[in-house]
Amino acid sequence: MGQGGRAAARRRLKRGDALLAQGRHAEALAEYDRAAEADAGLVDAHGSRGATLTNLGRDAEALAAYDRAIEIDPGEALAHAGRCVALTNLGRDAEASAAYDRALELDPGLDAITERPAGARAGRAGGRGRAAGAPGDAPPAPRAAQRKRPAPRARRPRADEIARAGDEADERVSLAWIDPPEGRDAQEHYESGFVLAAGGRAADGLAEMDCAAALEPGSAGVHLARGVLLLSLGRPGDALAALGRSIEINPQAHRALQARGSALLSLGRHAEALADLERSARLEPGDPETHTDMGRALIELGRPEDALAAHARAVEIAPASADAHAARALALLETGHYPDALAANERAIEIDPSHRMALLGRATALAALGRHAEALAANRRAGVSPTWIYEEAIRLAPDDAGHHVGLGVVTGDMGDDAGALASFERAVSLDPGSAVAHACRGQALSNLGRPEEALAALDRSIELDPGDYAAHRGRAGALLSLDRNEDALAALDRAAELKPGVAHTHVGRALALAELGRPGEMLDACDTALGIDPGYLLAHQNRSYALAALGRMDEALDSSDAALRIEPGDGEAHRHRAHVLAALGRLDAALEACDRAVGLEPESGPAHAERARVLAALGRRGEAAAARRRARALGGE
Repeated sequence: MGQGGRAAARRRLKRGDALLAQGRHAEALAEYDRAAEADAGLVDAHGSRGATLTNLGRDAEALAAYDRAIEIDPGEALAHAGRCVALTNLGRDAEASAAYDRALELDPGLDAITERPAGARAGRAGGRGRAAGAPGDAPPAPRAAQRKRPAPRARRPRADEIARAGDEADERVSLAWIDPPEGRDAQEHYESGFVLAAGGRAADGLAEMDCAAALEPGSAGVHLARGVLLLSLGRPGDALAALGRSIEINPQAHRALQARGSALLSLGRHAEALADLERSARLEPGDPETHTDMGRALIELGRPEDALAAHARAVEIAPASADAHAARALALLETGHYPDALAANERAIEIDPSHRMALLGRATALAALGRHAEALAANRRAGVSPTWIYEEAIRLAPDDAGHHVGLGVVTGDMGDDAGALASFERAVSLDPGSAVAHACRGQALSNLGRPEEALAALDRSIELDPGDYAAHRGRAGALLSLDRNEDALAALDRAAELKPGVAHTHVGRALALAELGRPGEMLDACDTALGIDPGYLLAHQNRSYALAALGRMDEALDSSDAALRIEPGDGEAHRHRAHVLAALGRLDAALEACDRAVGLEPESGPAHAERARVLAALGRRGEAAAARRRARALGGE
């Protein structure tokens, strides 16, 4: 076996351990299988296969794996103990008892981490005994429990125990299995706290760690675990005390220093945090989390270049860590390196497509780059409020007028025109020369029914940028509201010159021409719009109005029917169709269309008024009078 194969096997073994600690048994088994293939003589690979197969309920295969481990190293006590569990689950209790006795003969300290399974007690037969994973079963799943260690030893929890604990909560806390206590009772509380924390029950885990600390106050590992749990529970002050005690007991424990640095960061004590984190990095230069926290501290201390270097080091150490890339991206955002921030977030998402911090960071970077449509799509993917990305962008660069414009656009799309106006006015105050900000402000004022102010804002936008299509289009809307129809038509003509291929502009021209009593030109405008977009509902509707005004009722009916094929539930289209049918003398069909219009829009005054006219034409004067009263009440006549 060459060094390359042995190193590859060890890497596979480590990957399997990480997967198993997350309860991902099948994936862990695949890694252990590859480790055994890479180095068939690696006893740890076979022992870990046995433990994982036991967790998966595949006891016959587990037994074969343990037998292979024992063939390689007959003195591997934990393999004999694991073999005992597999045999017990297979109902072979006598053999299980012999295997357990052999394990204790090789390593008497095993009784500190396991006991004889019930069905394997000496001289006792029958029954399958406990299933793998029940309290008291031999070797826990993680690979460290598959190797010889000096007694006494604390049992590292099985991955299936962690998964069961996690059924009751969502937030899991990862504790480092470092310096466990030596006393048996303290070990039991420590072990239980570890399982509860990994299963999402941090408060219960802390209670167990408190018991362990009371039993063994000199255990650095217990105080470290207490500090991490206190930090996760939002108690950084208490966490500092626990972590300080851990460091006092073992000043060389880099993990405790790193955790205390995180606690100090939470309390805003950035210089102290950096001192602890730098000390941790000297003790263990290869810990990416330490470098990430150093980057956070350095940003707060006004040292952006050093911060970026720390984050780059974290990524160098752990290039496959989505957390490291996302943390670097955040620092890049904070320092205004938006393209690099986008790339870093995209790398994190490539590694972990559901990484929330990276998804949010990507949306923020896109917004900061002015790529608003992409930013909104990314924001929806991240599952947060549409305004979040712009609020975050404003936090990063509060004086950037473009971010306030983006926030205003999104706020307006959500129906809050007053909130949108406030954002646009802030943008104008930051950048009075922004044509876009003035145009957006004008549109918001129009939406709020303030056409005179809107017109002034839009005129200013056009003064700054005469070629802004949206400003001319918005100006036309304000002019129509003020009944300045000739001016509105001129504004729409200018908008159509700037962007001739926009159907909406030509329909706007049709509306202005209708107000000016020019149905022939109105018809031409609608035909132009339909040449651009044959499925445009408003173009068909207005074409029908123009044809009716020209007295071409058969063609008007065809256009009305075309509109209803696009949107059968449009009440106004049914009302107009009734008008055309009545003009054609088809009164029964007209009444049916009126009833349909009223059914779709019962609060429509024009629909009731049209119905009154048709009923009167049918000679149904009483019903016509009732319909007319209803129309008047609704302001339709």
